[in-house]
Amino acid sequence: MITVIYNFKGGEGKTKIATNLALTMKHSIVTNDVYSPIDKIFPQEKVLKLYPKDEMPDFDANDDIVFDLGGYADARVISVLKKAKYIIIPITNEEDNIEVAIGAIDEIGKHNKNIVIIVNKSTGNDFNEVSADLGKMYNYPIFEIKKSRVVRRLTAEGKSIRELANQGGLFKYNYSKIADQFDDLINFITQ
Repeated sequence: MITVIYNFKGGEGKTKIATNLALTMKHSIVTNDVYSPIDKIFPQEKVLKLYPKDEMPDFDANDDIVFDLGGYADARVISVLKKAKYIIIPITNEEDNIEVAIGAIDEIGKHNKNIVIIVNKSTGNDFNEVSADLGKMYNYPIFEIKKSRVVRRLTAEGKSIRELANQGGLFKYNYSKIADQFDDLINFITQ
């Protein structure tokens, strides 16, 4: 199953989401972000970093891969979007970010309608506001990932948020809510 985490804009949390999904689902990961920390987390055989002039390998739609992609939707990105079971678009509740996300949603929708939106790093009423605004324009499922320092631990620990929560004690207390949010997303995309 190919899952793509994608947005035109940086800073929306694509890499952390992609990392947690790949760790949780035991999938390989591909990124076009040459400065990504994923090679510190995953074994070499589970990671592919694509540099600007690299060709996209011809992946099968049944391959278990999470793609962490950003930037312009060029031919190599489009080839992956077309094969993806789901394209997950993380957005944060800031006006400029939502405008860019709308552009990404519209562009992606030309190639694949299996879009899932994540209101990422949400606080307060962010989820309700973004859901209401985007709900006027789209009928795509929308999930919430609350803002949390927990997500930063992925890189340091090399474990999924669910694995960290399952360690018990304070880990369970601090990590369970966000692990549950990711579980809801994973259950949806794997059904």
